[in-house]
Amino acid sequence: MKTDRILVFTNANLKTREEVYQFVVKQEFPSDIENAKKLSRELVDRETQGNIQIAESIVLPHAECNYIQRSKLLLIKTQRSIDTWSSDIHDIKVVIVMLLKSDESRKVKMQFVDIMRQLGKDELIEQLLSEDNPELLLKLLS
Repeated sequence: MKTDRILVFTNANLKTREEVYQFVVKQEFPSDIENAKKLSRELVDRETQGNIQIAESIVLPHAECNYIQRSKLLLIKTQRSIDTWSSDIHDIKVVIVMLLKSDESRKVKMQFVDIMRQLGKDELIEQLLSEDNPELLLKLLS
């Protein structure tokens, strides 16, 4: 399920952070191995700059790069919890990946900021964790 800038994947059979990042880079760069590797490194490197866990069982990895074709959010719900995301992050059920073009328009950046603000609300967090319908998940972030 997707909109112009939000893609939703439910029941994803991903068991580790590495598998999640491989999935993400394949969505963005299905046949561009060089940029896929750069994006994967960028996502991992960003984690060293600060905690990406925004709520219990939810992480928000993100990258801002000039080689991303189109800014987007990928909402990924896994089949089972990812027991160990990193040494500090455990039991992850929802991954929201933000990919932002370095030269993105102010309008799009503000749309993403609005979504990030919404993610600060407990009600939305609870809905993201409990809902499995792709259309409803898409509406939650739209």
